[in-house]
Amino acid sequence: MTALTLYARHEPTTDPVCLHYCPPAQLSALRDVALYRDRQATKQVARFAAFQTRPDRRNRYVRINCYRRNLVWLED
Repeated sequence: MTALTLYARHEPTTDPVCLHYCPPAQLSALRDVALYRDRQATKQVARFAAFQTRPDRRNRYVRINCYRRNLVWLED
């Protein structure tokens, strides 16, 4: 069985705590990693907030719901 492919990209944070408490200068630098099911980035599967341990561009795999998934990075 082959692993399914997820598509990842960096996006501005949507975390309500960060949006409320972070100063505007720091807020512009905070980026979440969003994972999508399709290359067009319309069906979101998961989101790693800016303060969480999250995959970066070196990672080619990610574990979501106990399953290993292939990871393809999209342009931001």
